[in-house]
Amino acid sequence: MIDTGGTVQFPKPAWKKREHPFETGKDIVVPFLKSQGITTIDKLILTHSDEDHIGGATAVITSLRVKEIDISPHSWEKPLMQKVLACARQKKIPVYEMKSGNGWQNKSGVFQYLSPFDETYEGNNDSLVLYAKTGGKTWLFTGDLEQEGEEKLVAAYPDIHIDVLKAGHHGSKTSTSETLIQKYHPRIAVISVGKHNRFGHPSPEVVKRLSENGVFIFRTDEDGAVQYRFFKEKGTFSTVLP
Repeated sequence: MIDTGGTVQFPKPAWKKREHPFETGKDIVVPFLKSQGITTIDKLILTHSDEDHIGGATAVITSLRVKEIDISPHSWEKPLMQKVLACARQKKIPVYEMKSGNGWQNKSGVFQYLSPFDETYEGNNDSLVLYAKTGGKTWLFTGDLEQEGEEKLVAAYPDIHIDVLKAGHHGSKTSTSETLIQKYHPRIAVISVGKHNRFGHPSPEVVKRLSENGVFIFRTDEDGAVQYRFFKEKGTFSTVLP
C-alpha cells in the first residue's frame, strides 16, 4: 500500500470545528479495505511526510495488521511522521528507511525504489519513488516528486520502460515534466486528485502535456476510483464512481 491519503487541516474558528471531524484514513481508507476483505498490509509505503499522503496512516496502523513500514530517509524528522511512527512503535511494526537501490521480489512481480539518492530529507523531491513490474505492466509511482527530482531520476535511470505513470504531486505544474514524459513514454497516467480542490490540481499544463504525448489519462476527480485487476500477466483497467 502506497500512502494513505489524509485531510489537510486549515485554520478554522472554534465554532466551525466539528466534534468528530472527517478523516480520510478512518472514514474512507480503512472501511474500503475492510469491505474488500483486506485486514493485513504486507508493506505500507509512506512516500514522504506531507499530511495529504500520510494523514490517514495512524488509522490504518491502528485498525489493520501492518507487517512493515517503509519511509524516505530522515522523513521521521517531521512532526507528523514522528506521530505516525510513534503509533507504529506501539504496535511493534518494523520501520525501514529506503532509497535508490532497495527493493524486493515476490510472486506478484519485481519492485524497486529509484529515489531518493541520499539520506537528506528536504521535502517533495525526497519522496520514495517506486518502480514495479507486475500484472504484465511496468509502473512508476512518484509521490510528490517535482521537476528537479524527475531530472535526477531520468539521469540515473535512463533506460527503464514505463507503461503506467502515477503522475507526481496530484498533477501539479511543478511535476510530470516534458523531460520525464519524453524519456519514459508512459502509455497511461493516473492523476490522484480531489474534486474541486483549492489548489486547482491537476494543472491544465500537465493535462495538455500528457495529451499531446499520446498518454491516456485517468483522473480520480472525474473518474472516481481507478482499478487495475490482473491475473498473471494480463489485466484490465476500470473506474468506479463514488
